[in-house]
Amino acid sequence: MTSRERMRNLIQGKNIDRVVLTTLIDNGTRPGFSGEYKNLPAIEFYNKIGYDIFCFGNGGLENSPVTLPAYPYSVRYAHETSMGAEGDQSVIEQKIGKRSVKQIHKNGRILKYNAETAADLKTLIDIYEAAECVVFAGEELAKSKKSLRDFESYIGEGGIYAATLNASGVQTLIEYECGLANFYYLLSDEPELMERAIEAVQNLRRKEYAAIAENMDVEMIIPVENTSTLLTSPEIYRKYTLGHIREYTEIAHKFKKKSVIHMCGHLKGLLKEFKEAKIDGIHALTPPEIGDCPLEHALDALGEDLFAVAVFCSEFIQDPKATRESIDGYVKSALFPRIKRARIMHWVQCDGIPTPIWKFEAVREAVEKYGRL
Repeated sequence: MTSRERMRNLIQGKNIDRVVLTTLIDNGTRPGFSGEYKNLPAIEFYNKIGYDIFCFGNGGLENSPVTLPAYPYSVRYAHETSMGAEGDQSVIEQKIGKRSVKQIHKNGRILKYNAETAADLKTLIDIYEAAECVVFAGEELAKSKKSLRDFESYIGEGGIYAATLNASGVQTLIEYECGLANFYYLLSDEPELMERAIEAVQNLRRKEYAAIAENMDVEMIIPVENTSTLLTSPEIYRKYTLGHIREYTEIAHKFKKKSVIHMCGHLKGLLKEFKEAKIDGIHALTPPEIGDCPLEHALDALGEDLFAVAVFCSEFIQDPKATRESIDGYVKSALFPRIKRARIMHWVQCDGIPTPIWKFEAVREAVEKYGRL
C-alpha cells in the first residue's frame, strides 16, 4: 500500500496496512540535521526517511524545487502598511484614513499588539470590514488549480496535500491582533465593539474558506485555530467560536471536503463543543505530556469514528536525553490495539525544533515493528 493510499483510506475509514506516520519540518528543524539531509527539500526529506507525507498547507516547504500551490483567491486591503525599525525591534503600522494601529516585534515575538484600546479596536474593525476577498476566475483560477495538480504530482504516491486557512475571529484577535490580556479586557469593557471585531474577521474568513472549498481539489481544509483552554474557556468558545466552526463544516461538506481544525493545545475541556461543531477531525490532537488530552479520552468523547492527526513522541523529540531504547519503548506502549485501529495519523511534530536524524529513524523503526495491522 502506498502512503497516499494508506492516508486516503484512513481518512475515509477504510482498511490500512499499518498506522500512518508523518512529520513536519521547517528551517527551524534543519539545524539538527547533518550531511546530505541538511539541504534536502522537505518532500525529498520525507521520502528519504520513509515517512508518509502530510503537507500542512505550504508549511515547511520554503525550499521546494516545485512551485507551491497557489490558493484560489487574494485579499485586497484598503489600508496602507509600512514597516520600520526601532533599535532591534521591527515595527508594522497599518493606516486607514487618518487612523492607524501599530505592532512591534522582536525575534519573532509580538511585543505590542495592534489593538490595546477601544480606539485601536475601532481602527482594526475598519481595516477588516474594508478588506475584500477576491476569488479567482478564468486563467488566474486555472493557474491556481494547475499549481496544486503539479505539486501533488511532485508528492506522487508519497502522501497528500491539505489546504490551510487563517484562524477564525476569536483566535485571530487573541493570537495576532489583541493578545490574550487585551482581548479579555476589551471583551469585558467593550463587548459590543469586540463582538463587531470578531464578526468583521469572520466575514472575511467565510469567503476565504468558501473559495478554498469550491476551487481546490484537496481532501480537507484546516483552519489554523491553535485552540486551547489556555486561551479560551468552554463558555467563551461556545458563545463566540462554536457557530463559526460549524459554518466551516457546512461549507466544507457542501463541496465534499473534510472539515478538520488545527488545535495543538489543551483540548480536554472542549471536546463537548467540538462534537457539537460536527467537525470531521482534529489536527494536532495533543496527548500528555505536551497537551492534556489522551487519545483514548478523545475517542471516548467523540466516538471511534473520530479522525485525528495526533502529536506523537513530542516529549522525546524535545528531550536531549532521549535514546533509541526510550523511543522504542514509548512507541510500543502507545500503539496499543485500540489506537492502532483508530483513524489516527501519528504526527512527529518537529517544526521549529532542531532535531537529529536518528530520532526520525528511531520512531520510524519502532512504528515498523509495532504499527502493523
